[in-house]
Formats: sequence, structure tokens, C-alpha cells
Amino acid sequence: MKLWFVIYVGAHIGGSVGPLPYDEAECLTRAAEKNAEWQQQLSTGVDLEGNPVTDIARSMHFKCEWHDARPPITYVGAQGE
Repeated sequence: MKLWFVIYVGAHIGGSVGPLPYDEAECLTRAAEKNAEWQQQLSTGVDLEGNPVTDIARSMHFKCEWHDARPPITYVGAQGE
């Protein structure tokens, strides 16, 4: 099993990074930082480019997971999301 940094959109996988060269503790720290940064950005109602944050974007979060291979992307968003 390999460690992956997984980007979720709601309950679906929107992307992943890995396998990671660092341990689970480091991954969990980075995921917590990214989730906190994302929540901070969401609180403004606009993304870094000044665009309104969509409901889909509000459901995005980051996790660390063990998988044998890259987790498949299961999120298929509507055009423009």
C-alpha cells in the first residue's frame, strides 16, 4: 500500500497526489493545513482569482489515504463547475 494525498469534491475523488515520499504524520499535517487554508478562503466567498465560490467548491476537502494504486477520479462535474 502507498500513501496518497486525495482531493475530494463532496463524496467523490477529484484528484490525487502521490505516492507520497513522506510518512502519514506529515501527510495529515499537510492535509490539515490545506483544509484550514481552504476554509479561510471559502469564508471570503471568492477564490484567489476573485471568482465567486460555487457550492461544489465548498464541498472540497483533502485527506490522506492508503491505496495499492492511484485512487480513480470519481467526480465528473458539470461544465463550468
